[in-house]
Amino acid sequence: MDKELEQLVDRLRDIRKETQAILSDLTPEELNLTWQGEGYLRGRTIRQILQGMADHERDHLYHLFRARVRVGLRRTELNRYLGDLEAARADLLGNLLGIGDEKLDQEWEAGEWTIRQIVSHMGDVEEEYRNRIQTIRGRQT
Repeated sequence: MDKELEQLVDRLRDIRKETQAILSDLTPEELNLTWQGEGYLRGRTIRQILQGMADHERDHLYHLFRARVRVGLRRTELNRYLGDLEAARADLLGNLLGIGDEKLDQEWEAGEWTIRQIVSHMGDVEEEYRNRIQTIRGRQT
């Protein structure tokens, strides 16, 4: 990834991290609170604003797809794999939001891993797979 694009992506990640930190402790009741300020969001609930954020992201994803094609950059197989990995990680991280430290080691079903064990396993396996890929590539170059 080129330096300027990397900076843009880092900015997006930082903004999302800040957004998640602010929203991670929202209660179900707070989702019904409305924006009373000025602008096009006036009267919308937090729930509606969140739905709008997700829709906006998807809208511009398709916009980006079209832009790539128009400038001669079709999505490659590798782009798809890397995108799928990012999407899967986003789902995983989204499922971790709002889990307090006291729940990380709580047994939720006999014989099943705790949340901490599941997350730790995910990191361990990714490191193992990544290292295998690095080794394979080292043999081929």
